[in-house]
Amino acid sequence: MTPTRNGPFTLRCALVAGPLLLSLALAWLVTGPVSLGGGEKDILLVLPLVLWSFLYLCAGLALWWRGMALGRALAWSAGVALGGVVVVIAGLFFVLHPGTAGAVQPRASQAVNPNPAL
Repeated sequence: MTPTRNGPFTLRCALVAGPLLLSLALAWLVTGPVSLGGGEKDILLVLPLVLWSFLYLCAGLALWWRGMALGRALAWSAGVALGGVVVVIAGLFFVLHPGTAGAVQPRASQAVNPNPAL
């Protein structure tokens, strides 16, 4: 990985790592001096942004190492990061709400009767 391949080194580093640094600064602000009105739930608004920016950083560095041009690498990194966030959120949804993932529910005739005298 040469520093000048497909763009200056500092510009690439700033464009790839900048979103992660800004989202971590936002997370610090939300947990401390700034309140969005949600109490402890404020950090839940920032977590997807931190995840996206981390995936963006990883994809950006990988595509830089592969030699992709700056514009294409940034666009692909954004798409990969967005797809990763969607997969993680969908996975959490299906893990935390298993009945909505197409799980088979027991029929009324197969359900356990809590009062066998009836």
